[in-house]
Amino acid sequence: MKPRAARVPHATARQPERLHATPSAQVEERAAEWLRFGLLVTTTCGGAGLYWAVAFNGLSHLPFVGVLDEAWLAALALIIAVACLILLMSATGGRMDEQETDWNGSGADDRQAYDSVTGLPMTRLFTSEVNQAIGRSRMPGAQVAVLVIDLTEVTGPAWEESAHAALFVRVQAARVKSALKSTDGVGRLGKRVFGVLLDQVRSEHELVAIAKKIQFVVSLPFTMEGVESQCMARVGIGFCPQDGTDGRATVRAALQAAAIARADGYVVYGLNGAVTIAQPAAASVIAA
Repeated sequence: MKPRAARVPHATARQPERLHATPSAQVEERAAEWLRFGLLVTTTCGGAGLYWAVAFNGLSHLPFVGVLDEAWLAALALIIAVACLILLMSATGGRMDEQETDWNGSGADDRQAYDSVTGLPMTRLFTSEVNQAIGRSRMPGAQVAVLVIDLTEVTGPAWEESAHAALFVRVQAARVKSALKSTDGVGRLGKRVFGVLLDQVRSEHELVAIAKKIQFVVSLPFTMEGVESQCMARVGIGFCPQDGTDGRATVRAALQAAAIARADGYVVYGLNGAVTIAQPAAASVIAA
């Protein structure tokens, strides 16, 4: 029997409830912003000073300068400037999270802490919350995991208009939450990408069971303006400490796992290939 599609109201659905970060998450986010700004100013001033000192014989009193002509000094200064730029990009991460999570074109703007459509934390704030969870999980028997849910193969009117797209995203965010405990966290990492924070995972078996449950509920069809819409969910797993010992590394591992799942046709992938599920679970019914 074909599963009955969940009926979704028109785009007049109520606005999502806005979640609030803990004070420590907000402080950490602000500190990271100031650190990036300080590194930018320091690197710029330091590189400019070094360039002037070397290129214009400002260091002529040093022994090695006397044996170099101006061309070699300019080349050395250029190398120093490039090295400073590389250090800056390495320290700030090159805003990796904002770009590599958006695999479907222009996505949500991660310069804000919360997504305006779903009210969920976005990449940087979500990563900060993962860091906090890892700090709290030093107790034996409990581990932190991150799931990345990539929505692909969208059919029906769900992505044809902006109002439909916003409603589609809100419905899928609610579905992801419905598969989790109240203590688990959800974030929006890209246009069609969600992140899930699990901070009390007892085993890999439990983690895989949660991933399969999310994949199942998100992939169920629903009706929008009388037309059935559906998508496929690809789930990537990042597990701490196997995939990383901090929030950034764990989120990155989950993103990479979701990318592999998308490219190779898996519905769940993680733990460097130790977890691979090629076929979605059998469909069942969602009450309208």
